[in-house]
Amino acid sequence: MKWYSTEPSEGRQDYSVPDAMVRFARQHNNIAVRGHNVFWDDPHYQLGWVNSLPKKQLSIDAFWRENNIVKRYNGQLIAWDVVNENVHFNFFESRLGAQASGITYNWALKVDGATPLFLNDFNTIEDSRDWKSSPKPYINRLRRIQRFGDNFIGRFGIGLESHFITPNIPYIRASIDYLTTAKVPIWITELDYLDFNFSIYSKI
Repeated sequence: MKWYSTEPSEGRQDYSVPDAMVRFARQHNNIAVRGHNVFWDDPHYQLGWVNSLPKKQLSIDAFWRENNIVKRYNGQLIAWDVVNENVHFNFFESRLGAQASGITYNWALKVDGATPLFLNDFNTIEDSRDWKSSPKPYINRLRRIQRFGDNFIGRFGIGLESHFITPNIPYIRASIDYLTTAKVPIWITELDYLDFNFSIYSKI
C-alpha cells in the first residue's frame, strides 16, 4: 500500500497488488489486514517525483493520495499506519510545516472514522540507546497528534515494530509499562529477531 508502490509516477496509480491482497485476505477466513501505510516519513523512501514537488503541489498530491487510499479501503482494515516512523523522521513536516502529521491524521479520521489510527515506529522497545523514539518522545509525539485541531483522536494506537537484535527484557517490560500511560491499544506490528537461536523467542 506504500505510496512508492501504488503511484510510481505522478498521477499513475496502480492498486492492483494491494487490491488482490485484501481480496485474498477476505476470501480466506477474513484474515485481518493492516493499512501499512498512507505515508512514510523517512526521506530515504520518497520517490524522485515526490521529492521534486514544490510545497503547494506536494500538499495537493499528498491530499489526493491520502483521500484515495483511505476511501478505497474504508471499512476493510483493522488499522491505518497513517504516517509511518513519524517519531524518527519528519520528511512531510520539513516540507509542509510542523502541523503536517496532525492534519494528516485528522483527515484520515474524517474519511474513515471507524478504523484505529496508529503511530508506528521502531526501537521504542528494541534499543535503549535510540533516544529518538524511546517511550517518552514517542508518547509526546502521540499526544501532539492526538490533540491536534478540534477533533481529539480517540481511536488511536501505538505500533511497535519490534525488530530485535539483542532483546533487553527488563527494558522491554519497562518501556511497555510506560507506554500504557497513553491509555491506547499497544500492538506488536512487525516482530522479527535477527538470530537463528530460536530459543530466545520463549523469552520475548
